[in-house]
Amino acid sequence: MRVFKTRALATDACRAGSVAVNDLVAKPARTVQTGETVSVRQGLFTRTLRVVGVPRSRVGAKLLQTYCTDLTPPEEYEQLAARAQRAAGARPRKGQRPTHQTRPPPARFFARMNVFSKFETELAVRPDDIDLYQHVHSTRYLDYVLAARFEQMEKHYGMSMQAFAERGLGWWMTSAHIDYKRPLGWGDRMTVRCWIVHFTENGCRVAFEIDKRPAGKRVCEGHTDYVLVTLSTGRATALPQDVRAKYSI
Repeated sequence: MRVFKTRALATDACRAGSVAVNDLVAKPARTVQTGETVSVRQGLFTRTLRVVGVPRSRVGAKLLQTYCTDLTPPEEYEQLAARAQRAAGARPRKGQRPTHQTRPPPARFFARMNVFSKFETELAVRPDDIDLYQHVHSTRYLDYVLAARFEQMEKHYGMSMQAFAERGLGWWMTSAHIDYKRPLGWGDRMTVRCWIVHFTENGCRVAFEIDKRPAGKRVCEGHTDYVLVTLSTGRATALPQDVRAKYSI
């Protein structure tokens, strides 16, 4: 539907959590049906389309209205136009070659932009974190992320892990991915930075970065997937709207 210029850009946007079908994050291979609503976040602009029909191949611009209806709120277009007008002063003059300051960012950049806040927690290496090689054991890094997340849930989101438990809810980790860059050692301090990448029907993905202080060199980065469960049954449960609202800052 010409939202993206290429399939590669559309795939990148899906993997970045910028595309949702019926308010659920969509994977690149998600089949779209007539009547469904597709939302695409491109930077600060979110386009909303309702599927009227599914063409067998790419169609011309004149036929777009045959297959989709634009449900994007007028406020989105007004804000987009206002931002474009403010940026107009930075455009290159006629005959002047664009620079990195005046050239607009590529669509791939906007597809990967994150709209959720990042929060930081400072921690220190404990003596029992050290392994036989005098480095922090690889399994400890997830402990650092968990400790930082516990603090951030209460301090920044206003809903601690205890608050979930009082409602009979809990978070279970379903997967974790870590890319190690350099080790931490005895006495080192670190900054643990966490943020939500996207929500699912019953959970979310949390990305993290750990930097060594004071130089700020990257120690590791990755993401973890969580699912919200009912503690009494251990089964996944839909994410309540008030929880999604609190954690969408």
